[in-house]
Amino acid sequence: MTTQVTRRMTPATALVAAMKQAATEIVTASGNMPYLRLLQDGLWVYGSEDTEVEKGSVWACDIASFIRGYQAWSKKDGLKGEVIQLITDQPVLRSDLEDVGAEWKTVSGFNLVCISGEAEGLMVQYKTTSKGGCKEIGIFLAAVIARIESKPKDGTYIPVVSLGSDSYKHKDYGKTYTPVI
Repeated sequence: MTTQVTRRMTPATALVAAMKQAATEIVTASGNMPYLRLLQDGLWVYGSEDTEVEKGSVWACDIASFIRGYQAWSKKDGLKGEVIQLITDQPVLRSDLEDVGAEWKTVSGFNLVCISGEAEGLMVQYKTTSKGGCKEIGIFLAAVIARIESKPKDGTYIPVVSLGSDSYKHKDYGKTYTPVI
């Protein structure tokens, strides 16, 4: 005799389970997704043509798409290596990375979809190795966690954001822009 145990899922649990599955599919298919970047002049752009993000556009974050890992870049050869995992998976250990002839740096990121503006419906991936970018992603992730843990009565967990930038004067590079999400 086989006994089947049925586990009742709360709406939030079901949503998180579905989002984890979707995130895996999104990360797998993200090779065709345009990249979102903050340029050295403080402008946000996406895609191979560096299309400027419309000021005032609104973006929704896929909270199940947060990633972390490492990238190795060479000034001469470009991207030499990348090892990335969803934050729901086991973290990548620096000690497990192969020597690729370039320094491995921490990378983090997530996916966004434009919900208001010229690019409405466009999904992009933002990932960065910059200290300012990783710091902002950490701040953003903490805000997302706080929202989820607050168990909002309206059930909304999806962050809706705009993209901005701030700057500071770097002693070697001059005015340096950092993302504001």
